[in-house]
Amino acid sequence: MELCRNKAFPFLPSRIGSYWLNDFDSDTEIDVVSVDHQNKRVFTGECKYHANPIDAPVYFALKEKVDCSAEIRKAFPGYEIIYGVFSKSGFTRRMLDIAKEGSGILLINEDVLYKGYSASSLELL
Repeated sequence: MELCRNKAFPFLPSRIGSYWLNDFDSDTEIDVVSVDHQNKRVFTGECKYHANPIDAPVYFALKEKVDCSAEIRKAFPGYEIIYGVFSKSGFTRRMLDIAKEGSGILLINEDVLYKGYSASSLELL
């Protein structure tokens, strides 16, 4: 929220919460889901508080959860999905390289935002 307030990330959240679905096959949980109705965006995020830097499988798992969630897609048709990973211990070089590719992902390490979102190169804000 502070990153939005400081305009480090152009997102105007109108709702913030989490997502949890318990169905017959498995449980789906997304730690942070926020909606920006003004700009037609949905931010989805995973929070990891491990001792080691976070690697790409965390991002891929989040992306798969969102892609497989018919509820999210149905509730927000035409909205851009933005992915975020929060980490206490930073990120691996591979994870930073994925963000650098501009894959619509934000990496947040405490108060530092690594912004690959819509950029040709990774920005440290």
